[in-house]
Amino acid sequence: MERSLSKKIIIQSGVLEYINKIIENKNKFIFKENTLKRDHLVFLVFLLNKIITRKKNKFESDEGAVYTPLLRGSFISRYKVYISFLEEKELILKKHSYRSGVSNIYQFTDFYKSLDKSFTTYIIRDRAFLKKFSHNNSTFTEYQYTMNKLCRTRRKHLVKNFDRHLTMDINGAQLEIKDFSYKKFVANSFVINEFENKEWKYSIKEETDNRLHTVITRTNKKLLQYITYKEHELSEIDVKSSQPLFLYAILKALYSNESSNNFLNIFLKDKLDNKLRAKLEILSVDIEKIDEFGSLIVLGDLYNHLISRINIQTDKKGKFYRTIIKESSPPKKKYYNTKRELVKEVVMEALYSGNRNSHKEVKAIKKVFPEVFSIIKVINKNSPENYLSKLLQNVEAHVLLDLIAKEVSVNFDEIPLFSKHDSLITYSSKIDEVKYFVNEKMNVYLNIEGELFKSNSWKKA
Repeated sequence: MERSLSKKIIIQSGVLEYINKIIENKNKFIFKENTLKRDHLVFLVFLLNKIITRKKNKFESDEGAVYTPLLRGSFISRYKVYISFLEEKELILKKHSYRSGVSNIYQFTDFYKSLDKSFTTYIIRDRAFLKKFSHNNSTFTEYQYTMNKLCRTRRKHLVKNFDRHLTMDINGAQLEIKDFSYKKFVANSFVINEFENKEWKYSIKEETDNRLHTVITRTNKKLLQYITYKEHELSEIDVKSSQPLFLYAILKALYSNESSNNFLNIFLKDKLDNKLRAKLEILSVDIEKIDEFGSLIVLGDLYNHLISRINIQTDKKGKFYRTIIKESSPPKKKYYNTKRELVKEVVMEALYSGNRNSHKEVKAIKKVFPEVFSIIKVINKNSPENYLSKLLQNVEAHVLLDLIAKEVSVNFDEIPLFSKHDSLITYSSKIDEVKYFVNEKMNVYLNIEGELFKSNSWKKA
């Protein structure tokens, strides 16, 4: 017998209470001669929160562009009357009307944000509406159902432990986020809700970074301490200076005189465009300069080394900042908690910005490693946008997630295993043993000897 479907979503407690009061707690109600459903209305509020808090939202922290195709696809075609209801009841307001290809931009009102900030679970039971985001007798959309199935096929070793044993201290996590900005508060409420309901979602973006995206990759660092598996504390091991390290490994594979049959050379034959590879192979490269760059990563600390090579500005209060210059907008100061955080961002800009970026800090980084950045210049000039970023992330994902993590799951089959981009996660009691094993494997795959990983505890302070 087909089970009765329902879907749990979260909504701000005060908003739900206010809506129920207006519609007298009815499942159906009349508004402007239209019959509306409470399930639809509550889901729309849920969806608007998703729109405003998603990473692709380029607007202010409490507003977002509401696209018609999105509403028709994820909500219902008769969405305008529901939008009108929320506007009339002063829960949302239209900040900008459609212009220059950008849809209507809505934001939550001050009244909305003044209501009880905590989130509560709401269960949607409208069967006709459930069909929009329930696939194959599940509570997922067809897309999410397909993504989950893909991940279970390709990276079963990294998703098999998303089960009832993976838990979060809900009360502790909710207290942790209570002082977050509104946007961060809502985004992390969704994360907490996924741990609470255990409706695990995962995906692999094969056309971009090929990484595994799960609720753990979306979890704020401050909330990691509240996650346990079978009530055991978790820790992670992550790659030291991940993107620079994989860049060094690629350059070493391309330009060293060692065997051309090592893993990375074989991998690059498939990933590197033939024309680009030909341009790279004719470059005159001093491999000793490349190895100097690599030694700082493997034997030292690349970012700390660069701190003394960059003129880092501080304001009157001693806070670190840099001036960001963009076309058609005035210069803007960007602040950082530490010098290391600033330098790490500058290094990423230097790697991926091509020849467009004129920030003085980026220029300073390039002067420290002219040999490395002369090669990067050729890559960025002769390949599509974001090519280098995708290449490095694909190498990282394949080596760490597809090869090494699978070996960990076989050799340590008694422990759980998760990933967070360039990190692997398991029991704190086993982390040193796993770190040693993973480091040995990475040395072999990248043909680099040294300590390539560092460990971080998620233990509560």
